[in-house]
Amino acid sequence: MCTFIEKCVSGTAQPDEVDYYIDQWHTGYSDLPLHTYLGMSWEEYKTWVESPDSLPLIVDAHKP
Repeated sequence: MCTFIEKCVSGTAQPDEVDYYIDQWHTGYSDLPLHTYLGMSWEEYKTWVESPDSLPLIVDAHKP
């Protein structure tokens, strides 16, 4: 399974689609913690929660 961040890096998802992936997680799509399900480290997740505009920067940090 590819995470949301991996999909953003590959271009098959866009950062503004994060709410869709969170909704999937809330409906029991995964038993993983949300940050893991999304493909973020705890620190990245914390940064994103505190500053939602940081999501594109987090995605960029995962690019090779």
